Amino acid sequence: MLPDWKLDDIKEWLRLLRTWAVFGANLGDVRQRADWSAAAQMTSAVAPMLALEAERLEKLLRASRKKLAPLDDPFVVDLGLHRWLEEEREEAYSDWLAWVVQQATTPGQIFRLFGLGSPPRDLLECQHPDVKRECCVPHGHIDQEGRLDIVIRFAHQGIIVVEVKKGAGEDADTGKHEGYRLSLNQHSSSYQRCLFLATSPEEEPHGDFTFISWADVCIEMRLLAFELKNERHYLTAAMVLAFVAAVEQNLLGFSASFIQKVRQGQVVFFNAKVVDHLESFLEKLKKLEV
Repeated sequence: MLPDWKLDDIKEWLRLLRTWAVFGANLGDVRQRADWSAAAQMTSAVAPMLALEAERLEKLLRASRKKLAPLDDPFVVDLGLHRWLEEEREEAYSDWLAWVVQQATTPGQIFRLFGLGSPPRDLLECQHPDVKRECCVPHGHIDQEGRLDIVIRFAHQGIIVVEVKKGAGEDADTGKHEGYRLSLNQHSSSYQRCLFLATSPEEEPHGDFTFISWADVCIEMRLLAFELKNERHYLTAAMVLAFVAAVEQNLLGFSASFIQKVRQGQVVFFNAKVVDHLESFLEKLKKLEV
């Protein structure tokens, strides 16, 4: 059924249509064809380099799969859409990371996991550190209590605190770090470290927390999985690698399905950082095996 328009309404609509018709006709006079020659030159220049990177990716992935056998490389399994580690659930990442820390069999492995070098001699005697989640402390934000994401205690000799963020440091609420540090100063442990885990650092750090990147932790978790595999703890090693896959794909943006398309020659342009990531893992693995 047609609307019940009056003659004046129809005249107004016709006037508007004529106005838009004039605008459209004039566009043909001012519109210019875009010049994509510069973009084409850039594409031609970078394509051969990325082709070499794709070859290097395939070579490194084969080497990684061989080292991790009978398990497989995390880039082979697509965990980008797993609900238990979907993007908005930050607590799940903290839970799984705390579990990974518990699988480490020596203080040295824990220190290496977070890039802390060799542990002090008195901490080496503590073979079963205590790993806790969501530990309440008296200070966080000003005049408020706080909760620490992960706390690792080496008896009374040392304590490591890890604040876990799934995104960039600049997007995180780090104002509470000063309160966290004040809370830790009340402990008598001779060794104390506060770590801030994120995909990238913040420009103005708060509360004396040292930044560590998810990319570096993923490489160390890969090494831990390799050691667990060699000790025949296959299921534990597989679960560690599954967590690595989720972090690398969800947080670092290294899509397993996209990597598969690169390997099959279906995609030319890709983030070559994934190649450097794999190479770094294999280089550290070589040093570990020496």
